[in-house]
Amino acid sequence: MKNSWIPALKWGGIYALLMMIWPLLESILGFHNSWLEYHVLFTSVKYLPALLIFYRSLTAARHRQGKNPFPYSKAFVAGLRTTACASVLTPIAMAVSLQFLTPHFLSTMETFMVQEQWMTVEAAANYFKFSTYLIQWSVATPAVGLMLTAITAVFAMRQR
Repeated sequence: MKNSWIPALKWGGIYALLMMIWPLLESILGFHNSWLEYHVLFTSVKYLPALLIFYRSLTAARHRQGKNPFPYSKAFVAGLRTTACASVLTPIAMAVSLQFLTPHFLSTMETFMVQEQWMTVEAAANYFKFSTYLIQWSVATPAVGLMLTAITAVFAMRQR
């Protein structure tokens, strides 16, 4: 039982690392300044490598089973372990990202949303706060992990 959490911690950490580095990649590629209007589209692309991370997590769990059957239920539980680890680590990774790797992101987004008249000044100020973003990631990570687990468990299971 204890050993099944070690790989989950590894893959949850890799997921959190992706979530930490992705905003830096966005910034380097210009999605935090010159191509800010495309930020929402590009930031969604990060879920493709996240899907691969979860798939590798579940296939690694299947490999640890040897030749034994690895039904959907076992794959799903392995994915839930990865989700739990990612849910603890991702808000920490995002805090590092927002504080040190992309410190101007929130203020830039706040200004952009007001200038484009997509939000009022008050709404943007409330939405693009550090604490609000950490809450969003604390809620979003388990939800995304659950969806990724449900999808990848189908492909990772082995009946015989």
